[in-house]
This record gives sequence, C-alpha cells and structure tokens, in this order.
Amino acid sequence: MPLTARIRVTRFDFKPYRSSSGEDTVSHAISEYESHHASVTNILAILGDEVQDLGRAVEALQTVLSPALVAIAADPECMKHAQSLDMLAQRLTALGIFVSSLEHSVPREWWLDFAAALRGVTLSDLAWRLKGKKAPDPPHQAGNVDLF
Repeated sequence: MPLTARIRVTRFDFKPYRSSSGEDTVSHAISEYESHHASVTNILAILGDEVQDLGRAVEALQTVLSPALVAIAADPECMKHAQSLDMLAQRLTALGIFVSSLEHSVPREWWLDFAAALRGVTLSDLAWRLKGKKAPDPPHQAGNVDLF
C-alpha cells in the first residue's frame, strides 16, 4: 500500500496594519505564523540535505564494513545484504538530490504548517534541523570527568 500524506499549502500574504496603540500587528502575526510554518522551498532544501547526509553516512558505513563484508562474501545471503547496503546509499543520495531540486520548482509564497509533522519526529537534533535551526547545546551530561 503506498504511503500518502496530506499537506496543506497556505499562501502567506499579510497587509500592513497598525493597531490603535501603534503596535505593528503584522510583524506579530508574521512572527507567530513563522513559528509553526515554513516555506515549502526551505522545507525541500532541508529535506534534500538530510537525505543526502544519510546517503553519505551509509557510504561511510559501507567503507568501514567492507573488510568484514569481503571476509564473509562466500555466503550468498550476506553478499545480497551487502549489495543492499550499496543500493541504500545510492538511493538515499539520489532521493536527496531529487528533493533538493524540487526546491526550485515551487513558488516561494507556498508555506506549510510543519508543527504537526514535527510532533512525530522523536530525534531532537533532527527535529531542530527540520525547523531550519541549530539544536541547543546539550546540558552537562552525567558520566563526563571534570579535571581541575
């Protein structure tokens, strides 16, 4: 069964307005909007980079595992899995390039509400990168030795 997703595309177009107190309500509305929305082009660029990074990681893993894979190459089942690792690296890299190239075919005015989608991302560093932000520095971790 193919995996499908519903994406709501929103056109982002605010008209300038100031409240009676002089507050720029447009800036506030834009700031609030941008905390939960991102342009489709930015999302595609980030996704493309992430998938290409995964492809490079699999290629590096493949390089590290090569000596062990050669040693067990006599087993046809192991060889099949080793070839699957190579195919995975190639597919991830190609998908990353594909997604990145889609960035240039989408109007910059298209925005997505990404907050709901991010709730399913359980890796915090990945979630920060998908938001287009740097993850905060981790707090001091137990187990590290502090030398004075």
